[in-house]
Order: sequence, then structure tokens, then C-alpha cells
Amino acid sequence: MLPKRIQSTMTVFNIVINELAVPVIQASILEGVFWTSSYGVNISMQNRRESAVMTDDKVLVIIPMAEDRKFSESHTFLKLAATERKKYWTLTKGDRIVNQAVTEIFERIADIEKTFGPNNVFTITNVADNRFGAKRQHHFAVSGK
Repeated sequence: MLPKRIQSTMTVFNIVINELAVPVIQASILEGVFWTSSYGVNISMQNRRESAVMTDDKVLVIIPMAEDRKFSESHTFLKLAATERKKYWTLTKGDRIVNQAVTEIFERIADIEKTFGPNNVFTITNVADNRFGAKRQHHFAVSGK
């Protein structure tokens, strides 16, 4: 477990297909994570007269495994019935994360970004599964933009 002074709470928003073949968003609140983010801009010169300015916001989240959290691999998670799926959480590239506990229900990703602002909603770009070695060291390392 991480020391209390550096622990954070986050919400993972998974996009899943329900029984009616409609995409829905399931939120999972995870406590006791380490969250570090940086905000920046990249300026690229395409030629002498044109330049492009792009945001370069990044996040790294370390999620320790805990006995009270039921993790499911994303391919298994997506096959679960809606009532069963609420008992689990997963990490999938393309899903969204926010650095706070969110209890609101959202129907679209755009609504999440509108509510929390584009600088506070990150898209998962990579998930490193580090569940090996000593049990107390098992964790996931999540990168996002």
C-alpha cells in the first residue's frame, strides 16, 4: 500500500455494450492510487510559415492491487452481464480516467469531458500489468493523454 499522503482517488469510465447492443458507460471508483500528471504544449514547425500547437498533457497512475478490488481482464469484463459487471473493474486502452471520485451517471464521453474539462479527463493509452513478484508489489501502471 502507498503512504496516505500520496494516495489519490480516481474513476475509470469503461465503455461497454449492454444487452440491447447499446454502448453505455460504467464508472468504477478506485481509492489508494498514485496519480501524477503533467500539462504541456508542443509547438512544431512544419515549414517556415506554418506551425502547429498541440497539447501534450500526460498522466501516470499506479494502481496497487487490493483485496477489496475485484479486477477483471477486459475481454472477460465485456462478456459479463450488467449486474455482474458492476462488481468488477477493468482497464482498457481508449477508456477515460478522472482524478476524483465520480458518482454521476454519464451517457456519453463528451458529457464527462464537458463536466470536468478536457484537461482533467485522460484517455488510457497504455496499461502495464505488473502482477508478479511479491504480492504486496502487484500493481498496474496506467498511462494516458
